[in-house]
Amino acid sequence: MGLRFCEDKGGDVVCMYCSTSGYAFGPTFDSVEEASAFVEFCGQVMPGGDPEDNRLTPGGHRRASSDPRSFTPKFMEIMHRRFIYESKFWEARREQEGSGK
Repeated sequence: MGLRFCEDKGGDVVCMYCSTSGYAFGPTFDSVEEASAFVEFCGQVMPGGDPEDNRLTPGGHRRASSDPRSFTPKFMEIMHRRFIYESKFWEARREQEGSGK
């Protein structure tokens, strides 16, 4: 049970889904590797967020979690945009370093 990835038959579209609830959610990806990198990115951006910690804060709110299943649609969009931006930034940086510029 937990966060899983689902590929279409052609293998060119991947989505995340919760195997507990059976619901797909979030953006689509080009590969399982990209989807997995997004989940890892979420864990790095939100360190200490335990996906298994379902306790509530004293104010009755859910604790911060790095698990994308807990994200609101708006926060998912923000995280995905940040993931894309930072992925392109580091890719360009590696290309620059590789070309000796």
